[in-house]
Amino acid sequence: MNPKQLIFPFAIDQYPRFDNFYHSHIQQLIYSLSRSLQESTESEFVITGTERSGKSFLLQAICNEYKLIDKQAFYLPMKVAINMEPDFIENFDIYDALCIDDVHLLHNHPKWQEMIFHLINQSKENKCNLYFGTEESILELGLLPDLSSRLSRMQSLHILSVPDDKLKEALTFCAAKLEISLDHEVIDYLLKREKREFQHLFSLLKHLDQASAQQKRKITIPFAKQILLS
Repeated sequence: MNPKQLIFPFAIDQYPRFDNFYHSHIQQLIYSLSRSLQESTESEFVITGTERSGKSFLLQAICNEYKLIDKQAFYLPMKVAINMEPDFIENFDIYDALCIDDVHLLHNHPKWQEMIFHLINQSKENKCNLYFGTEESILELGLLPDLSSRLSRMQSLHILSVPDDKLKEALTFCAAKLEISLDHEVIDYLLKREKREFQHLFSLLKHLDQASAQQKRKITIPFAKQILLS
């Protein structure tokens, strides 16, 4: 069966885009990915990043960027797919691009490793571009030798978490992209009161925005205190 006719439990967020990705510290990475799309070159990337580095956001952004140029892309998070039979991805090389996240979860799943290796070979024949995401170095995953060798030959990109001194800039950027109206002091308040980790702070911003819309109130420090302490 054509995989495009199937329904999968892999929801992709429509918000991730290269333009929505704060990347002042990883300009070269975004440039490399953008060029691979614009030039329609054959692409094979392995993107390494820690759990909250934005790796998954970036892989979903790649899928959305392909769709903007009328091409078909599929995002496959292994943290969900690993519990399914691997043969359902057998014909996925018909896509223009595949973004396979959480490759580090494959180490105890030889059947999945064999299927991924087979998919890589199929994709090269059919000019399907591949983007893999992992939290650990490919050589440290204990994968089957053929798969490990194949992944290791792909272009490698490393994504870093937003550094501490860039958190305010990153949050301001994201608030503007999401059109979240708030006093600038609110971001300072969050940085002083909450864990200084970007994904955590970003989720708080979105929570405050939702509460603001429901209560029809501007996001101020008193409002933030009320919502976050409730």
